[in-house]
Amino acid sequence: MLELLAQDDVLYFCGFALIFLLLYHHRTKDEDIIYFILADVFYILGELCYVTISQPTNIPIDFVFFFFVYFFIFMYFKRRTKSLIKNPTLRKNTELNTWILLTIDFFIIATLSFLIFYYFDRSLMSSQLVISNFNYGMAINLLYPVLDFLMLGYYVYINRVYISSDEKAYLPLTVGVLIWTISDFLFAFEVIFQVSAYGIGDYLQLFGIVMLIIILFLFKRNKINSDYTTIDLYQDSSKFGNFSTLINGLIFAYLAIYLYCLIEFSNSISLMITISELGVVLLGLSILRQNINNYVMKRTLINLSKDAKTDPLTGLNSRKFAFSLMRNVFISSLNLNICISALMLDIDHFKRFNDAWGHSCGDYVLITISNLIKRSLKTSNIVCRYGGEEILIVLPGIDQNKGISIAEKIRQDIEAFDFHYGKMESAVRVTVSIGGATAGNNTQNERDLIEQADAALYKAKEKRNNIFWFSSDGTVQALPYQSLIGHSAKL
Repeated sequence: MLELLAQDDVLYFCGFALIFLLLYHHRTKDEDIIYFILADVFYILGELCYVTISQPTNIPIDFVFFFFVYFFIFMYFKRRTKSLIKNPTLRKNTELNTWILLTIDFFIIATLSFLIFYYFDRSLMSSQLVISNFNYGMAINLLYPVLDFLMLGYYVYINRVYISSDEKAYLPLTVGVLIWTISDFLFAFEVIFQVSAYGIGDYLQLFGIVMLIIILFLFKRNKINSDYTTIDLYQDSSKFGNFSTLINGLIFAYLAIYLYCLIEFSNSISLMITISELGVVLLGLSILRQNINNYVMKRTLINLSKDAKTDPLTGLNSRKFAFSLMRNVFISSLNLNICISALMLDIDHFKRFNDAWGHSCGDYVLITISNLIKRSLKTSNIVCRYGGEEILIVLPGIDQNKGISIAEKIRQDIEAFDFHYGKMESAVRVTVSIGGATAGNNTQNERDLIEQADAALYKAKEKRNNIFWFSSDGTVQALPYQSLIGHSAKL
């Protein structure tokens, strides 16, 4: 038994690491180092328990100690999130999509690990693998790679959802845990298939553990706290793309192994059948992964397109998008000899809502009026937030008389609506001023039409709660049925 302990390279490394961590903690009093110390202590206890108790008796008591290794590393990652900033560029489904992709990646790693086990860790590649007497101890061994990947997945998730500054540590730490996961899969397959010709797994696990502990320590020393003055909050720095690149690289590694075996071991029917079957599994997982990525990308593009076309507050068209639509509509109207009108609407005394009840009340008024306008119009009309509390409405196929009727209906609907928000003791009435114009001989392009409607709005705002129209003779006139106003003004 002592000879087995003396031959355990991992135990030696963990012992030296524990001494180093204790000395570092004594010098710096860094509380985070305690998580590393406890994880190292429990790993040493787990190794001792495995050699002295679990291996001779086939009772997996060592799992209890190894479980706490993962627990303390997880707690360290959890503690990190308290000082990180949520990435504002990511949407609400990001977390779910990340874990779905990570789950697929886990099965990709499991498939590749079995391929490595089948090729490197079997004395006879042509023999059949048989699972006999599957028991609790075998199941425990499968939990280790699951815990490895959960630890890796949580770390990748942090870098996906939070703004993190561990650029240098991300890639080597991720590679280290991936290698550790593969090595634990190899150990599990050895136990399940009762194969004792184990070789490469020992070296993989030692390499993975060494890299993990060193990188965690270096990451702790070099960690930069989040700083609003130096971090671009709207830059996606999740580094998740690097992880996807690693997974794709492993899939290409399978192709290299397949071609090598096809050249060197084409006569080994059992080997080639197994490798081909694993290839089919990897193909299916890769296609599923790519489809999920395509779906996420498509949804992202749809959302970006919607954001580019829509005003985020009111849900109306953005000014830039509305202008691009209006240009095409205006040209088509001229070519087909169809009327086109425009309304420019402004909320009367809008500032008083912000001053009296806060800017959120002003937003409420603007949103409500936008909804009332959309309710009064057909879908073929173009409505956009022109700027501030001004709203531009483009009416294709509408002449002056119909345009005036639409404008008056909008004005009446808004005036009749009871606005009640927050601390208002009673509902208030809101009125709007509207300027309108219909394209005529003096309208050369869509911007001329907007300027004419804006000129009419300028006059309407002098009286408030009124509609003025830019006439074909170049005058701005009050509507004749509004008896309170009875003048016209030359531009």
